[in-house]
Amino acid sequence: MIDSPFSEHIAFAEKSAGEEAGFSLFPEELAILSPNAVEKRRREFFLGRAAAHAAIGSLLGASLAPVLKGKQGEPIWPAV
Repeated sequence: MIDSPFSEHIAFAEKSAGEEAGFSLFPEELAILSPNAVEKRRREFFLGRAAAHAAIGSLLGASLAPVLKGKQGEPIWPAV
């Protein structure tokens, strides 16, 4: 994990293959991913959501809502 140079109100996280143990997507997040997505895309999506939830969890103690997708593919962060 990289130490954050930002205040405690800003968080970031990074995940690599093999670091996602114990993480599972919300059903709403699973629905975002096309059933035709290739394995590389599935892995990237999963790791991206795992990192997003890790960052949210570092701010709030837990990530209790899905990170959805906007009209242009941008993440829609859960309201806190």
